[in-house]
Amino acid sequence: MMRLPKLEHLAPSTLSEACSLMSEHGEKAKLLAGGTDLLVACKLRNRKPAFLVSLKGIPELKGVRFDDLSGLRIGAMTSLNALRTDPTVIKHYPALAEAAARYGYTRPEI
Repeated sequence: MMRLPKLEHLAPSTLSEACSLMSEHGEKAKLLAGGTDLLVACKLRNRKPAFLVSLKGIPELKGVRFDDLSGLRIGAMTSLNALRTDPTVIKHYPALAEAAARYGYTRPEI
């Protein structure tokens, strides 16, 4: 089992704080969203950040918003489950809801 190298995990609670941390740490920091690609790259030592700046705790990056003028806006940290079950997405973008359901399907807990 490959392990992550030692690094510091930073957990900002606002977008402004995340931007400040990225500015402060520069190339030594990487943004952590889902982690699928980044964490594997870190384990393989293809990426070697000293800091991971997690976006998980930033509420303004989550959710779906819709209005007739600007259309659909999906926050960068919106889960596929949230996308597939959102009433607005189901009503106005049913193909997107279906695609999210197929891609993001998880088995119900037993």
